[in-house]
Amino acid sequence: EMLKGKVYPNPLKDEFTIELEGAENTNATLLNNLGQEIASFNFQSAITYSTSFLSSGTYFLKIGNSVTKLVKLN
Repeated sequence: EMLKGKVYPNPLKDEFTIELEGAENTNATLLNNLGQEIASFNFQSAITYSTSFLSSGTYFLKIGNSVTKLVKLN
């Protein structure tokens, strides 16, 4: 099932926001470019997540069966 929503900004600096339509108790997983889990969190329909602890590079956000590529800049 594909979720309707958006992840922004991308590329990002210190945080990103997820907004999903009609989502309840959703789990998101942040992965590095090797596929290793960096963080996992639950949210309702929207969340702003801090990435200040991450170095610059490419990351992947997995929500359900959907994967979004994120690029973090310094």
